[in-house]
Amino acid sequence: MSLTPRPVRTFALVAVPLASLLGGALVAALPLPLATGALPNLPLILLIAWASLAPRLLPPWSLFLVGLVQDAIAGLPLGVMALVLPVIRIAIRFGEDRMMLRDLRSGWLAAAALVMLAAALELVALAIASRAAAPAALLLQAGLTILCYPPALAFVAALAERLARA
Repeated sequence: MSLTPRPVRTFALVAVPLASLLGGALVAALPLPLATGALPNLPLILLIAWASLAPRLLPPWSLFLVGLVQDAIAGLPLGVMALVLPVIRIAIRFGEDRMMLRDLRSGWLAAAALVMLAAALELVALAIASRAAAPAALLLQAGLTILCYPPALAFVAALAERLARA
């Protein structure tokens, strides 16, 4: 019985982006001594980076699962990020033709708008779940997330290049 490389490559095309987002969610569980007490929303910025470089690799249903994991790790009510991530992916799909990376400045601006939309959605979802959230804390997290766009884009570009060579 011989295995062809094609199924492995197809599996990798689905698994690598999903694993990178799950890894970003798991970083929040690490005991990091941070002065601000806030962490960037890594799954969100990695989602935006993947959408900039390879928009078809992350379907909304997979983001629901990543959101559930992120909710569980972050101690959020189940469903908050499970709602936010797929909605952001759907928003990206509507603007996909304009979202494709043209230059860092326009990509960063688009990412900032999407991060702010995600923060607003998270605030509304937390209010619906009767869980008070400080808007200042969400703004701090959004700012940190926006600052993470260039390294996230470089990380995803390296992963996408390795996938293309495989």
